Amino acid sequence: MLSKPEASTEGLVARVEALERRNRRLTWLLSTALLLAGSAVAAGSALAPARVIRAQAFLLVDSAGHVEAALRDTAGSPGLRLFNPAGSAVAWLDGNPRKPGLVIHSPQGVEQRAP
Repeated sequence: MLSKPEASTEGLVARVEALERRNRRLTWLLSTALLLAGSAVAAGSALAPARVIRAQAFLLVDSAGHVEAALRDTAGSPGLRLFNPAGSAVAWLDGNPRKPGLVIHSPQGVEQRAP
């Protein structure tokens, strides 16, 4: 038969071990639940496209970062400009209400405006 101090120590050790097992299970369950919830949120946000994109300008750049095309509001009117490798505008579509149209610059610098 165990003496009273030994019995209480063994009982205490058994209770602590049981609590530690429960704590490990609870920690594992909560970690798994948080991981699943986080994955669901991340997957949901990745699948939902934005309905409206707002910006003052959109620039199309090549792999070196040079601007090849620009869609922007210039002086209160929308316009699309295309650029050559030197960075000069070679064509643009202008939405200016006073002078709308398509403008093309030839390599010689001659400007042609479509009616």
